[in-house]
Amino acid sequence: METSFQAKFLIPMAVSLSFGLVAATALTLIFVPALYVVIRELTLFVTGDQDVP
Repeated sequence: METSFQAKFLIPMAVSLSFGLVAATALTLIFVPALYVVIRELTLFVTGDQDVP
């Protein structure tokens, strides 16, 4: 909605920063723990150990 010269540079930067924060949050909270579980399961499968808490 803004038409000033400065806003033409700031709006794309703000949008990309916002989506970057959302992507980093999703990566940190979902992907990293899921990857940890997959690696743990593969390690248990390869070594033949029982899952001991």
